[in-house]
Amino acid sequence: MKTGALYGLLVGTVLAFARVGGTVTWMFVWAAIAGQLAFAAAIVWKRTRLPLMTIGMALAACGGLVLGFLGRSHAGSMQLLQEHPYLIVGMAAVPPVVMFSEKWAHPEAWRRLKQHSERATLRDMLTFRHIPDLRMKAEA
Repeated sequence: MKTGALYGLLVGTVLAFARVGGTVTWMFVWAAIAGQLAFAAAIVWKRTRLPLMTIGMALAACGGLVLGFLGRSHAGSMQLLQEHPYLIVGMAAVPPVVMFSEKWAHPEAWRRLKQHSERATLRDMLTFRHIPDLRMKAEA
């Protein structure tokens, strides 16, 4: 199983348990996810200078905060989806589209990022080691 899929499975499992835990757990989990995405956005910018990737991660972090905030007054994710469908679908679709458009904006940097990330382990992903430093190669 690829590391990205394993990471997605881990996040999905955490979200499933967050629904069982109640409103406070739901809010805490989304705040933690938003924090991780904000930190990842800062690292991506510092190491790669890929603007669309950074913006996509920042948008996803904002989406996580919105989901946590909206979750404080809702029973679960299905109620959120019913009451705010465009917001939820937009937050799920826009960040990945922005991030993956980097593939066409900066193809050489994207190729090096992907090549490095394919060798990463789950531990590398959780500690942000899957994000290479592309600045030196770009300057050389």
